[in-house]
Amino acid sequence: MNLTIDENLGILQETVQRFASQQLTTEGLTQGFTAAEKEQLFGGLTELGVFHVTLSEDQGGFGFGPLALPLILESIGAANPSLAAYLAFHLALADPASPETPCAVGVTPTSGQTARLFSFLDAPESTRILTGPTIAAPVATTVTAKASPDALGLSGLHHTTCDLDGAPSSPVDNSALSSLMTALAATAVGLSQGALREGLAYAAEREQFGKALNRFQAIQFKLADMEAHRLSAQWLTYRAATDSTLAAAALSRATESAAFIADEALQIHGGYGYTKEYPVETFFRDAQELRRIAADTLALHWSL
Repeated sequence: MNLTIDENLGILQETVQRFASQQLTTEGLTQGFTAAEKEQLFGGLTELGVFHVTLSEDQGGFGFGPLALPLILESIGAANPSLAAYLAFHLALADPASPETPCAVGVTPTSGQTARLFSFLDAPESTRILTGPTIAAPVATTVTAKASPDALGLSGLHHTTCDLDGAPSSPVDNSALSSLMTALAATAVGLSQGALREGLAYAAEREQFGKALNRFQAIQFKLADMEAHRLSAQWLTYRAATDSTLAAAALSRATESAAFIADEALQIHGGYGYTKEYPVETFFRDAQELRRIAADTLALHWSL
């Protein structure tokens, strides 16, 4: 087991982090991107080669190794969990013959039931839904989609549902589900990093009784506890990238840690944390929605 971030992985991580800092703005996180901005972001990710990262060299991939996936999704998730959550599905379920094709993605624990779909672009060109031993690929005539108004977070995505009855499907091995669980865990780790960053920044700038919040021992303990949760989830996610038997544990741990960290960051902000003026409000809601998606994915895992 090698969890070392070598020179090539370090360059990849720095490149994606630079893209995230330049393109994934705070306004995009809290208010969403326009259709044109989403197309531009998708094109930028294509130029970076993100959609080939999980492919083997024989399939046209770059041979970065298993840690490339969590490093990419962490970097993007810290800036925009909605995009990272979509990419987690896309990278795990995309057709290797056309990995850059925009698609609506989803997971359902039982084949034949209604599936929840997520799409980043306004007009995806295909649909990929993991149902367990198969990936369903409904076509326009078999999908009955409707808006899903109960989505608590990940508002940067289009949330819909569709009926899978009669939808064509193709068999897949268990690696698709393991890859998806690890990818979602990495997204949660990224979300944790973003929420912790917001908590640290606010604690440094906000003053009470003549000194910054981060000078109070109670806040210091809180921040240290948040970092401990983040590090443990990150380590388990990296392990899962090299050992698929740990994927479910990583997903469970990472999403619960993300919800905890986002809630603690919101508490540090006090009443301001509940307003859209601060990004922590978005991280908090995204953490709850990501936990719901993780529950569906884990339910599928336990049913196999």
